[in-house]
Amino acid sequence: MALLLELAERTAWWWAFDGAVIVCEAPVRLERDDRGRLHSARAQAIEYADGWGLYSWHGLRVDEDAILRLETLTVERILGEKNQEVMRGLIERVGAEWLFARAQAVVIDEKECGTLCRLALNGHEPLVVLRVRCPSTGRTYFLRVPPWMRTVESARAWTFDVPESEFAPLVET
Repeated sequence: MALLLELAERTAWWWAFDGAVIVCEAPVRLERDDRGRLHSARAQAIEYADGWGLYSWHGLRVDEDAILRLETLTVERILGEKNQEVMRGLIERVGAEWLFARAQAVVIDEKECGTLCRLALNGHEPLVVLRVRCPSTGRTYFLRVPPWMRTVESARAWTFDVPESEFAPLVET
């Protein structure tokens, strides 16, 4: 029993078969986000003693540059990403404000309550977002809306799942 306990303490995974055992070393680094997903903003999220590991952003496997050399990410690199989920993670990593400021997004409509922008994506449907500012916190949010949206009002109504003709907020907090 002592050997079994020592094996459990010094290894991550092991499988016993008739006549053979497969043993995997425990990682030297294992970082997760608050939901238990592999995540690190500063290093490999999981790393083994020989240096092998994975870079991960909230459970999404990303390349080394997305974590260690954020300044090398370009608009072209991000928007040229073929995998939509990886693209989403890269946008989250650099920030939507950064991306839209540098990507020459087209303003479709603008009102005091928000700005509707369109960004062409290579091989994908365009990214259309409603940029709004929260009146209570002052934070800016980029809310993705369907690509057929043409007005700030229609996009705002859509985010509340209310027909535009019925959308008339009295107060926003």
